[in-house]
Amino acid sequence: MKPTTFIILLLSLCAAAQTFTHYPIPSRTIAGNVCTSPDGLYVYFMLNTTIARIDMAGRTAEFRVPAVGNNAMSLVGCSFSPAGTLFFADQNSYTVYAFEPALRTFRKFTMAVPHSEMAGLVFHSDGLLYIMVSGSSAIQRMAPDGTFLPPVLLAPGRYPHGPSSCAGNVWFAENAANRLALLTPTGIVQEFLLPTSNSRPFSTVCAPDGGVYFTLNTANKIGRIDTSTYSIVTWSIPTPNSKPKGISLSKYGICFAESNVNKIGCKSLLSNAITETNVSVAGAAPNKLVSGPDGAVWFSESNVSYLARFR
Repeated sequence: MKPTTFIILLLSLCAAAQTFTHYPIPSRTIAGNVCTSPDGLYVYFMLNTTIARIDMAGRTAEFRVPAVGNNAMSLVGCSFSPAGTLFFADQNSYTVYAFEPALRTFRKFTMAVPHSEMAGLVFHSDGLLYIMVSGSSAIQRMAPDGTFLPPVLLAPGRYPHGPSSCAGNVWFAENAANRLALLTPTGIVQEFLLPTSNSRPFSTVCAPDGGVYFTLNTANKIGRIDTSTYSIVTWSIPTPNSKPKGISLSKYGICFAESNVNKIGCKSLLSNAITETNVSVAGAAPNKLVSGPDGAVWFSESNVSYLARFR
């Protein structure tokens, strides 16, 4: 099955052609988390019982994940270690996996407790993997060899989600507590109450302007927190009830998934204006985003078996 390409004209100060290309997933399953490999060759993405990668020419390869136990897999997270190893987790078997791209081999590590539900993971500058354990309101820290440090226990009901790493800290959304938060390498947590109540912060991304940008799923907004002053500003998304989810850097500034209205929204780091583009496959429901090696935004879709590129 060949990829499908659509070209859309966006009207701004000057017209520019925006292209969506949808690449069918060979196993016809639904993609979740996405990340870019440090070698600049691939975008990796999580599926049901496999992980996959796609090169910039659209060639896709899938790799079957060795199962642990009898529960159906639920693969989450996508982050590369400083050595170029891909880490992700299966939240149903409480297992962290390491995938060696050159050898195409897997290693498995049993999650330390608490380990109820996982919602993203990220490598930090201290060389540790930070794992959001949402159902336990905790964050686990793991060395690449599988050694776990003592867990960081948050206040009950925080539901940590959608982490990123910059300015010396790990940043994350506290999805059920209406807060953004940071975690220092020494285990200190700082929380920042968001200005809109019950906004359900979902995902974060670090930007070169010294800010961490984030999506507010039920508030129909995106926001920015300054990593030095901790000041927060938010912007309303033009289309109502868009339910923004994933967010990433892009050549436009930052882009985010408007999952409920099937659009990709983008905002320059230098402007308050938000542009929106309809995803070319109806009902696709864009989900997680990443800036690819080619400068395009790559994203998974909740309702269709494609990985998509927006440029």
